[in-house]
Parts: sequence; C-alpha cells; structure tokens
Amino acid sequence: MNKNEAIEWAEKIAALLITQSDRIGNQSMGEQTLMGMASAFSAFKSGNIDALSPRIEEIILFGSVTKKVGNIGDIDLIVFDKGFYSQVLLSRDSDPLEAYYEGPCLRENLTTLCDMWFDLSLHEKQLLKKAPPVDLHVLPIAILTDKTLRRGIEQRHHDPRFFENAFSSILRFEKGSGKFIPISLTDLTNIYSNELSFCE
Repeated sequence: MNKNEAIEWAEKIAALLITQSDRIGNQSMGEQTLMGMASAFSAFKSGNIDALSPRIEEIILFGSVTKKVGNIGDIDLIVFDKGFYSQVLLSRDSDPLEAYYEGPCLRENLTTLCDMWFDLSLHEKQLLKKAPPVDLHVLPIAILTDKTLRRGIEQRHHDPRFFENAFSSILRFEKGSGKFIPISLTDLTNIYSNELSFCE
C-alpha cells in the first residue's frame, strides 16, 4: 500500500479504538467485559487509581508510514492509556516486557483489545478483517514523564533505542478531525509535562 492508503487505514483504526474506549468509559463496572473487570482489579491491586479509566489518552503513528513515500508493509501505532489496558498487557507473562515486544505479540494486540475489552459491531469486525498488518504498542502515558519506567521498557526491548527511533518522526491522532497530524516529541511531551526530555 502507498503512504496515503496506510494513513487512511491508521485513521480508521484509531477512530475505532477511541470510539470503543470512550464507550466503555461510560459504562458501569457491571457492564464491563471480564477483561475490563480484570483491568479494574489490576488497578486496585497496584494502587494505580488512574488506571481505572479505560479512555485512550493518545494514539501515535510512527515508523515507515511517517517517513516513506513508496510501498508501506505495515502500520506502527502506539496507544497510550493510564494503565487500564497496558497494565494487563504488560503483565501477561513472567517476563512481560520482553515477551510483549516479540513481533507476533504486537500483531495480536489489536485483536486482543477488540476481542477482550471492546464489543465491536459486525461492520467494525469486517473493517478490521480487511485492515493491513498493524503492530500495536499499548503503553502507559506515564512513560512521557517517568524516566525510570521508560528506561525499564527500553532495556527489555529488542531495540534499545526504540523510543529515540520511534519518536524521531511521529503523527498524533486528533480526535476532533479524525486525522493524524504532525507533532514533535517536545510538543507531545509538553502536553503532559514540561520537565521531560527523551534526549537525556
């Protein structure tokens, strides 16, 4: 697929994820899926009350689609949350971060989110079946302000310079317009903190 097609697919997927996370954000605990209840339990157990929120904070598009003009093989996305999804996904193995960053696992994350937390319509399910390959990272937004957390993830990633490489060229999903727009790492970070620098 070409760059424009890849961005269009990324926008469709991002819009679906935002819509679904907002929907379950308006549900009571009793209306959550079993995985949603597991997320709430994990939040209580860890003492991270912010992780009770299922709303997705940011969706970032990175990788070849932000740099190339030619053929694009897959779509690289990062979903940032407050822990509702990421706490569970990052703790699903005895060595969670290392297991999480295996390629097949990243490819499964989109399906896992949609099947285990969300209740997709038939149209949405059909849309995802037609989608190109997506490598979906699900990470806590705290990595933008917590250097220790960020370095811990980096140390277990197969690419020790993952964040530096990933954030060298990024597009941010704008919920109002439904489009991905360019943003610098500094501007993204400043939304949440004025103190963090990935260059340190």
